[in-house]
Amino acid sequence: MENTFGVPIIPHNDLQRVTALRRYNILDSAPEQSFTNIVQLASEFFNVPIALISLVDTTRVHFKANVGLGNMLYEDRGKSLCSLAVLNDKATVFENALEEPNLVYHPLVTGSFGLRFYAGAPLISSDGFNIGTLCIIDKQPRSFGPKQARQLEQFAAIAMNDIELRLAARNKTKELEAKVAERTNALTMANEDLKRSNEELEQFAYVASHDLQEPLRRIMTFSRLLNDRYADSVPSEALSHLNVIDTAAGRMSIMVRDVLNYARVNRDAHSIRLVDLNEVMAMVRKNLETTIAGSAAVIECGELPAVKGNTTQLQQVFTNLLTNALKFQVQDAVPHIHIHTQMVAGPSLPAYVDLPTDKSYCCIKVRDNGIGFNPEHSVRIFQLFQRLHSNSKYQGTGIGLALCKKILKHHGGDILAFSQLGKGAEFQMWLPMAV
Repeated sequence: MENTFGVPIIPHNDLQRVTALRRYNILDSAPEQSFTNIVQLASEFFNVPIALISLVDTTRVHFKANVGLGNMLYEDRGKSLCSLAVLNDKATVFENALEEPNLVYHPLVTGSFGLRFYAGAPLISSDGFNIGTLCIIDKQPRSFGPKQARQLEQFAAIAMNDIELRLAARNKTKELEAKVAERTNALTMANEDLKRSNEELEQFAYVASHDLQEPLRRIMTFSRLLNDRYADSVPSEALSHLNVIDTAAGRMSIMVRDVLNYARVNRDAHSIRLVDLNEVMAMVRKNLETTIAGSAAVIECGELPAVKGNTTQLQQVFTNLLTNALKFQVQDAVPHIHIHTQMVAGPSLPAYVDLPTDKSYCCIKVRDNGIGFNPEHSVRIFQLFQRLHSNSKYQGTGIGLALCKKILKHHGGDILAFSQLGKGAEFQMWLPMAV
């Protein structure tokens, strides 16, 4: 580095000073309006054509902000007067460069630039290092007294305060980013643990339910065998007890089957294909034809769409909804079930539907004229083993609607219920349209 001043310009603590400067990570950074505002104000306040915020690095001086030097970004340290200014803790002032022995032959003075006046106040870091200057320059000599020097030092303090705030904001951002990363990592691990626990729970439910089927079948088989074989030789009370055993085992078998279906939802994730819901509906009506005929139910069903899904699971959903519509009826009333579909673009989803808006959906509404339910139970009914009626009044396991919810969530959709006591119920199935 060439020294054009004829006097030493490297302070004894320059290594520590440069280290302090680089801690601010401001060298070669883009212009920032807050610093530009400071030099603009300094230029107007002191009525000079040039004002700079300079940062003195090892071999060059970076101009963080400037007025009057156009797009000039840096100068060699050996040529910049700011190299002299950082040697002092107070403002350095040259009122007329032609009268300064160390400047009279300086290229900025003798050359076309024609520098005559310079005043620079150090930017003093929080740990006491002069990392740069706020300086003003003129091409005319001028007087600059102690009061003006103090004012220039105040401008430098304002600029340094901005630099400190910039560092504090950067450190706070890093701290927040670290906390976010830490919490994101913790949340990811918690989600993985929850997923693993759910998988283990589903596996347990599947295995346990599967293993319960055989003992239940044996109980029902032997209770019926005893009933058939010894009906004429045992007291009627014993036969009644056998019937209770058979009925209870039958209910337990249905519940175990439903638990198996519930646990199997995620296990059948690979069985996804394009499913025509008209075919699904036809199969459900065929399976329920005895119940439908027995109640003289009227089922009106419009055209249904095709969706991507698991045929068996979607059939379970329709079966549960139609079974409930047929079951929860006023005594001696004729069930009337209306099914129709509405296509809805994602951005037009109703506020009560919590689904991503980047897809289009079909909303399949199943409405009945049954006993209905209190609206406050519209969420509870989709929870596992939750029932609104006793088993003696309406048989069931409390799993059917929970299974519907899980299946539709698994398909990227949802199911919602709307009702009032005595006014029937409407279930809305939301499923993504097949792409």
